Amino acid sequence: MIENLIQNGYWVDKNFLPPETVTRVQAEMAKFGEQEGFGPAGIGQHQRVDAVRGDQTHWWDVGALSSVQAEIFSKLETIKNRLNQELFLGLWDFEGHYAIYPVGTFYKTHLDQFQKDDRRVLSVVMFFNSDWDINRDGGGLELESLSGEKIIISPVEGTMVCFLSEKISHQVLETRRERKSLAGWFRKRARG
Repeated sequence: MIENLIQNGYWVDKNFLPPETVTRVQAEMAKFGEQEGFGPAGIGQHQRVDAVRGDQTHWWDVGALSSVQAEIFSKLETIKNRLNQELFLGLWDFEGHYAIYPVGTFYKTHLDQFQKDDRRVLSVVMFFNSDWDINRDGGGLELESLSGEKIIISPVEGTMVCFLSEKISHQVLETRRERKSLAGWFRKRARG
């Protein structure tokens, strides 16, 4: 993990979440969907631009996590502590949301840091898609590494990707099947 982040700016763990955790997340996302718990995602100051991004999101409340969210958060805290110890990144808190990409949607190339807010340090993406075939279903996460190499990661269930928020441009390629994920960010403390 450490070496890949330093050399490439990203790290992939294809077995980060066990199947039973993925199943619980899928059920939770379905429940939120039934309760209209997902809303249109925005860019910048929460402006919806369908030509740039088409997903629906449900933000986590870190102060009131469900049991499966708490399980994932605990695993993320372990990673945060290790990275702070070994790379002195100053990771402080976490924000994140579930995302559903309906058929035909995408998210154009972007960085995860806002222009006037540099608190996001490390981006985290997890996938909850069973029986995914990237050739049939699309929806890959395309990253550009620190060396400029483009890598496409299949959004297969249980996979987690971490990358440097301010350095790694990325996009979600058009999906041909509903695509489910978690997008989150470890942030440093605000200045002042």
